[in-house]
Amino acid sequence: MIRNLFILAIFTSLLVAILSLQINPLLNSKKASKDCNQECAASMPCTICTDAVNYVKSNPGCTYNQLYTAMRLECNTYSQYKGQCVQVLDKYLTSIYEEAQLPWETPSSICSENHLCNS
Repeated sequence: MIRNLFILAIFTSLLVAILSLQINPLLNSKKASKDCNQECAASMPCTICTDAVNYVKSNPGCTYNQLYTAMRLECNTYSQYKGQCVQVLDKYLTSIYEEAQLPWETPSSICSENHLCNS
């Protein structure tokens, strides 16, 4: 019984470590908090879309929930524009996730098709 609990504790720790490694590469390239002005806010939908596609492409097999969690953490870095970032996620992330699964789709094509980036 104690041995099983010990094994479960080790397994849980490893699982948490693996999941955090999948989310952290995206976040490590970001500052903890952006000093976001109007120009930053205007380009934010394109940045969020591009980062989401890149996350899916660099983490094959990631689930929608893993992507959503990573992107919500990124939204936290947009300080006063966090709400706008979450609205972009809520409206477009399902489409972005589905399209990013296709190997021929690129961040540029997906984000342009969703009208989040200028071509």
